[in-house]
Amino acid sequence: MSERQTFDAFADALQQRRQLVESSARTLATRASVSGDADGGTAAPALWVEASALVEETLRSLTAAEAMLHAQNEALFDARLEMDEQGRRYQQLFEFAPAGYLVTDAAGRIRDINQAGAALLDRPRNALVGKSLTLFVAERERPAFRAALARLLRSRDVEEWAMRMTPARGAEVEVAATVRAVWDARGKVQALYWLLRDESARHPDDLL
Repeated sequence: MSERQTFDAFADALQQRRQLVESSARTLATRASVSGDADGGTAAPALWVEASALVEETLRSLTAAEAMLHAQNEALFDARLEMDEQGRRYQQLFEFAPAGYLVTDAAGRIRDINQAGAALLDRPRNALVGKSLTLFVAERERPAFRAALARLLRSRDVEEWAMRMTPARGAEVEVAATVRAVWDARGKVQALYWLLRDESARHPDDLL
């Protein structure tokens, strides 16, 4: 059940309760009037008066609660819409950034990669997701890459590396990597965020 459906179900239940209380209030008012007439126009018995007052107070509370619920719900959905819009904007920035952006798990397996990242590795995006980033590092540099990855998991600093990667076609590419780990409340790495830039045409060899 969606948030909207949950709210609608709760609002319907609240409205039904309010309608029931309104019906009870009318019934009590009628009985109080009848009791007064039976007593020759004297005041209705105290029990009916107290019960009617209690029902009316409950009705006012339910009406106020219903109004507050609707106001809070509108504010919640407005905030949700704003978050969704921000999420779309960030996704567009990620998707169309000129540099390669990747998200991996703590072991370096690719969870997400933008168009520039896929172009850098010269592979389709769907062929990259789920693969270990280590597989796309030049084989002779993989031990150093794994060591650098292990260091990152013990550090909360942003790391900058240089390494050679292997596109599907063509020569190796020298890549400058900026990497940051994201930690959860228990102190475990949730994800690694990578920025990869093709540096082969601008910098001399700079290994890990």
